[in-house]
Amino acid sequence: MKYTILGFSQRRAIELGLDLKHLIVLRWFVDYKDTGKMSHKIFEDDKYYWIKYEGIIEDLPIIKTTSHDTIYRYLKKMEKVGVLKHRTLKQGGVWSYFTLGDKYKELIDDDREVGNKSEGIGNKSEGIGNKS
Repeated sequence: MKYTILGFSQRRAIELGLDLKHLIVLRWFVDYKDTGKMSHKIFEDDKYYWIKYEGIIEDLPIIKTTSHDTIYRYLKKMEKVGVLKHRTLKQGGVWSYFTLGDKYKELIDDDREVGNKSEGIGNKSEGIGNKS
């Protein structure tokens, strides 16, 4: 099995219920947040970045969506599992700000033994015949 996809642990992503589209959006966020091109705010001593859903749609045509709601659902799923943290600012409009959550570190951990090494992903082979 290939251990990482887009720099993230494939095994841990599966355990968190994330698929390739989540990881593509997450990679976009991680790469883009420190370019200085994203608006940011400080909430409770953490730096959160404003995500313009249209920006993701334009930058990532490979995810094949034009729906702001779809992008919102990808981000909210990552928030739900703890990879991202979210804040909504209602000030002259409604603004969604995100930052990395506690579970993000687990996605980039290069320890290849997440979980039990003998446990694979997917179906286990039962083998042929009975063991005595």
